[in-house]
Amino acid sequence: MGFLSSLNPVRAVRKVADAVNPVRHINSTYRSFEEFTDDQLGIGRNSQERKRGLFDPLGSKQAKDDAAREAETNRAFEEKRQADIRTGTQRVNDTFGQFDDPFYESISKAFEDYYTPQLDEQYAQAKRGLVLSSPSTGSSAFARRIGELTRDMQRQQVSLRERGQAAANTQRGSIENARLSLIDSVNRGLGVDEAGNMAADRYRLLRAPAPYDPLPDLFERAVAGYANVRGAQQAGYAPDVPLLFSSRGSNTRTVS
Repeated sequence: MGFLSSLNPVRAVRKVADAVNPVRHINSTYRSFEEFTDDQLGIGRNSQERKRGLFDPLGSKQAKDDAAREAETNRAFEEKRQADIRTGTQRVNDTFGQFDDPFYESISKAFEDYYTPQLDEQYAQAKRGLVLSSPSTGSSAFARRIGELTRDMQRQQVSLRERGQAAANTQRGSIENARLSLIDSVNRGLGVDEAGNMAADRYRLLRAPAPYDPLPDLFERAVAGYANVRGAQQAGYAPDVPLLFSSRGSNTRTVS
């Protein structure tokens, strides 16, 4: 009877269906997972996986709400950061914008105004020295020396203007570097008020007049050279010809 029962087609079909029943397999798998604790599976009550709804294919509502709030917080923070950067940069630019072209022109002019009187005084002294050291102001030697002194004066006047412009350009570069440095600090998180205060401090410092060095004697060579000529003439050398100093291996002496 048992042998015949095993040949019953209905029972055979049921046995096969039971073996491939997906519900049964799922229940079996679920029961095997029940043998593990939540901590062993890493889904404890406070675990990040549970908070993110990892085991919920659709994600829990709490996890979605938390993610939305976090995204909103990050967005608001970034918007404020960008707004602070724009405001801080504008404050720096507004302050440094007061360094306009007339300001730099005033630097060049102040440089010339400071040194021009000294240059004029040195020229007058050098000319007076040539007159006093010359036996005759009507000689060709004196006229040549005066002409050389005048050309030196013209060169020094041009040089003075160029140095004044260079001083203005140097100050322009220093101011621009200070502006860019402050803007970089703003981009790296410097507050709006701090940026405004630092820009105002830098403005006061950079606007202060630069110290000037005394003007060196620019015409000393001209007067000294003529004095050497006068000394050689008084020693018996003929004027208007090359004067002589001793040279190696010869009794010839070239002076100038």
